[in-house]
Amino acid sequence: MIYLYGLAISRTEPGYWLEMARLKSFKVSDFYVIVKNIPETDFSEENLRRNFSDKLWVKTNVQDHTAILKKIMEHHEVLPFKFGTVFNDEADLKTYIASHSTTLTRNFYALAGREEWRIQVFCNRKALLRHIDELSDLAAAMEKEIMASSPGKAHLLIRNKTGLIESEMDRICKNYSLEYLDEFIRLSDLYSLNNLLPKEYTEREDNMILNANFLVHKNKHNMFQETLETSRKKGVNFGFFLEISGPDPPLSFISQIKK
Repeated sequence: MIYLYGLAISRTEPGYWLEMARLKSFKVSDFYVIVKNIPETDFSEENLRRNFSDKLWVKTNVQDHTAILKKIMEHHEVLPFKFGTVFNDEADLKTYIASHSTTLTRNFYALAGREEWRIQVFCNRKALLRHIDELSDLAAAMEKEIMASSPGKAHLLIRNKTGLIESEMDRICKNYSLEYLDEFIRLSDLYSLNNLLPKEYTEREDNMILNANFLVHKNKHNMFQETLETSRKKGVNFGFFLEISGPDPPLSFISQIKK
């Protein structure tokens, strides 16, 4: 079987980085394919079913795949392919490329010179709660009313404030997520929003409020990084934290191509 990493327009010269990963390159149509021969058992239907249920196996192999792509892209403009793209043989690969030549070429030039960043924003609601009167005029006004009220009325107001605070924290989280999103969109060619992941998946105590991928031209790399650092600092005192992955091959922005 043949495992496909990516397609290049220019010839990929053999080098230490290519040999270490046991990669090879040859021309198919208008492209130079970057591939590796693999045992058929590695990606048999039975083994794939078993391996994809193993989170550690998936994480390790996806990381290896991405690392190889990043190394290749240090030397060449490449249209990257997602982890697990395999073909039965060279004839199967050549048929695929010939059938999708126009789409592959369009994707190649759309992604050339670009990198992908994934940004996830989390909110620690306990930390946010400590600053709620500072961030919410409504919560601050109710706190003043509570302080000026009789004990009986104050008790009722406190009960009302609990619901108000939850609503205000939701609003503040949404506003912060939109602010972060707008900052990164301004520096991106494209972006995609992903589903917010639950705590059992993230293994964090705080709540995810933004999960997005951004396609950034390499000439904006430094500016994007500076914006990331500024954004990382601005909300940390209020319980907002950023998890950043990148720069990576722009795998999320490849048009869906049926194999």
